[in-house]
Amino acid sequence: NLKQDNQTLFKFYQTMIALRKAHPAFRMNSSAMVESNLQFISSNNNQIVYQIKAHANDDQWGRIMVLLNASSKPLHQALQGTWQVVVNGIQINQPSNLKNTVSVPAYSIAVLHQIKELDQ
Repeated sequence: NLKQDNQTLFKFYQTMIALRKAHPAFRMNSSAMVESNLQFISSNNNQIVYQIKAHANDDQWGRIMVLLNASSKPLHQALQGTWQVVVNGIQINQPSNLKNTVSVPAYSIAVLHQIKELDQ
């Protein structure tokens, strides 16, 4: 059956929907709210990186970074502070913390949230 054949993709979408439901920052309901909370870090034809300001729309998370990679090559993004990886690629892994750089596989997405602004 189609669902079983695509179980990894199905679980990915299931997780992304749950992430949106759990975090108000992904449910801003006006263009003014989006404009005041979203900041593009970089974008080109195949890759987009943006941040959502800390606690946007009363979200419990600090800053959120979303990295969209539609390129055939990995995307490498410098990080400041410590970030927790929520999603990286199509596989949903256990949360892990990153400093310095995140690498996003080709044709995939990463979602991180900042847990410490400055490393001590």
